[in-house]
Amino acid sequence: MSDRKYGIEVYPVRTFEFQQKIAAICKDRKDSWASDVFAKLEYAQDLPASDAFYHQKCSVNFRTGKINLLEHQIENEKTRVKKLQILKQKKRDIIKTAAKLIKSDIKSMEFSRSVYSSPATIASCEENIAYLPDSLKQLLGGIFSEKDCDLKVAAIGKSIMQATRPRSLIAPLQLGLGVQMHHHFGSKFLLDTLYQLGFSSSYKKVQKHGVNSALQSNDSPQKLEGRCIQHVADNVDHNIRTLDGHGTFHGMGIIAGITPGYNHKTIVQRLNVSLDDIKQIGTIDLHQYNFDRTSKLSLKFESLAVQHSDSLPDNLSLLCSTLWPKKKIGWSAMCNLVQDGAYPGKSIIVFLPMIDLEPGNLSCIFSTMKFVCNAAFKYRANPMLTFDQPLYWKTLTIIDNEPKERDLKSIVLRLGGFHLKMSFMVSISNIMSGSGLAELMETVYAPNAVSHMLTGKAVARAVRGHFLIYNALTSLLMCEQFQVSSAVLKDNDIENGEHVSFLEETSGDMISETDIEDSENHSQNTFPQDLNELIIELCF
Repeated sequence: MSDRKYGIEVYPVRTFEFQQKIAAICKDRKDSWASDVFAKLEYAQDLPASDAFYHQKCSVNFRTGKINLLEHQIENEKTRVKKLQILKQKKRDIIKTAAKLIKSDIKSMEFSRSVYSSPATIASCEENIAYLPDSLKQLLGGIFSEKDCDLKVAAIGKSIMQATRPRSLIAPLQLGLGVQMHHHFGSKFLLDTLYQLGFSSSYKKVQKHGVNSALQSNDSPQKLEGRCIQHVADNVDHNIRTLDGHGTFHGMGIIAGITPGYNHKTIVQRLNVSLDDIKQIGTIDLHQYNFDRTSKLSLKFESLAVQHSDSLPDNLSLLCSTLWPKKKIGWSAMCNLVQDGAYPGKSIIVFLPMIDLEPGNLSCIFSTMKFVCNAAFKYRANPMLTFDQPLYWKTLTIIDNEPKERDLKSIVLRLGGFHLKMSFMVSISNIMSGSGLAELMETVYAPNAVSHMLTGKAVARAVRGHFLIYNALTSLLMCEQFQVSSAVLKDNDIENGEHVSFLEETSGDMISETDIEDSENHSQNTFPQDLNELIIELCF
């Protein structure tokens, strides 16, 4: 150990005189520090023998009558902690006061539990913000740092309001989220978990809202007023994946498409609905159909109207095919470009009750036809009914066997668009069998895919394949008509970054090299002009 006076913080006690001197100073100081030191001296009795140590700085302060710095620091720390505790207590008091004020504002607001909020109110961010009291709105607005945080403020604010008044308040945003989650997932566990977290209404409340909506909502309009209504019926399955096969549903579902649509606003009241009330609104009268097995279906095909070459659909089809080499444009886009007039509006779908019978049962089909007729006659409209192919044939049999004076004779029966397209594809394949159509499609599609396309399956691929062939043949006929080379089409495809493989293979057989050389100058000079003249002629 060094003998320097400074630089060493701790020293050992070497003499008994040092102990006696410290004891005398303790009697002179008579303070708390002296009492602590004297107690230690009395306990040790012999400091050198006990190998006692002392701090140089503390020894100087003690012998010169100064205060204990460590004790002073402890006192300062206690004072600082006490001030912090007082400040925290004041903050708690302010927060408690603010919470009481916000809670008082929430409880003083008047809400109606007799009716549910409308879908427009639930979807409107402005109305959800206006639903909150000003105090809660100001508090949450000051907490969030985002600029556009209205939706979060409304969601968290309504969660607080729902937790404050769990029985007397039905928060619109929480109810809307619960209905949406139940519609997408149908999980009781999910809804109850979100309800416990304060983000959604409970599963029981969501179910009650659904029952009241089904009981009170009347989606059908009172009057058509220039609208068209068409009914569609098909088989519907529900809860088919059960372990024992019980509790499943397989019946006839019915919907109505109304064009143009309308804004339907219904105030749903909050009522206690029983199972009997639901049965009354979802009732369709069943009618027994007695089929005469000896009768035969007599189909009489109507004579097709003569299609003139200058009709608008033919001109549009030719115009669409003419533009195809220059600009790829679809049939829907072409019709949209040439049609004038006001847009009638988006259609709406109205869900109607179901029939708990086998859809292929003739009595089920007969009851569906009766229901559709009564619904259409209520609006003084002609009943229009759409079925898929199996049900379409049975319905046609029923209509054919009905007497002329019956209402079912007035039904306009239509085959579903998808099945109609499938039948049309099969008819093309039968007519064009052996013509090389299948081999031509196999240049683009796999052979197994082509076999499905020609038998009415893989409808999307079949439609695209037929359009490709139609456009390719039209392009080749145009080249033949204007005496130009198919290289014009190839160059245009390269510029557009597109290429049709079978177009080149087919064009090589129809146009020889001599024709290409003879028509080279003509294609460069007159083809664009002739094409534009043809387009103008077709349009006007």
